[in-house]
Amino acid sequence: MTFNGEDLLDEALSFAAKSLKSIGLPTHEKISPSFQKQIDFALRLPAWKCPPRSLARHSIDNFYLEDSTLNQNLLTFAKLDFNMVQSFHQQELRELSE
Repeated sequence: MTFNGEDLLDEALSFAAKSLKSIGLPTHEKISPSFQKQIDFALRLPAWKCPPRSLARHSIDNFYLEDSTLNQNLLTFAKLDFNMVQSFHQQELRELSE
C-alpha cells in the first residue's frame, strides 16, 4: 500500500543519492565515519518508510552513542523519552489484552 506523494519522495531519494554520488558523497574523506553511517542508512531506509519511534531508537543505538561531540544530557533525555513511551505502549497493550 502506498500513500499519495510517496512516488515524489522516491524520486527525491533517487535524485539525492545520484547527487551525493556525483559530488563524491557519501564516500568523501572529509565526512566522519558516524556521519557516513547516517548517510548510508538514510539512503537505504528513508525516514518516511520507517516508524518514527523505531527510527529514533535505531539512531540512538547506532549513531549517537559513537559521536564524541554529542551533548550527553540530550542523549540521556532521548533514551528516557523512548523508554517512557515504550513503557506506556506496553501498559496499553496489557490493558487491551485483558
